[in-house]
Amino acid sequence: MTVERLDALERRLDAAEAQLAIIRLEAEYARSWDAGDGAAYARCYMPDGAFELYGADGVRMKPVYRGRAELEALCAKITPTMVGLHFMHLPRITVTGDTATSRIHFDYRGILTGDPRYTGRRETSGYYDVRYRRTDEGWKIEYRLEKKVFGQLCEGFDIYVQPDFP
Repeated sequence: MTVERLDALERRLDAAEAQLAIIRLEAEYARSWDAGDGAAYARCYMPDGAFELYGADGVRMKPVYRGRAELEALCAKITPTMVGLHFMHLPRITVTGDTATSRIHFDYRGILTGDPRYTGRRETSGYYDVRYRRTDEGWKIEYRLEKKVFGQLCEGFDIYVQPDFP
């Protein structure tokens, strides 16, 4: 085998290994959020990584969350009131050296759990556009944009509230 062919094979193997590592990272991203493990969720990101969320109307829904402390706090705030599962589709990953990008379609189904007199079910579909960077800790999320394309919230309220008669 020629040196050129060995170099090409090494580049292809490196790209394949990077793609597999990113797929594992995305699996951990979904698992850690769904489990309410804020520390593990934040470790999916670079120390200064960012998450941005847009609604189906194209309007930013929240501020940009930056850094592992804010990301961990976000997970700790949301996951106790909504328990659910991410259904991640296969990502379309492009690797360029020590950086990569992907688009990942997702579905999320969750149950609201914050108040015994209030129930709800949320279903959301959309995609993530993600930028990654290879670090000494492995591949990490540098920036993640979530774009909701479809969302539905079905709410239920306790209708049997006892009147407070004087």
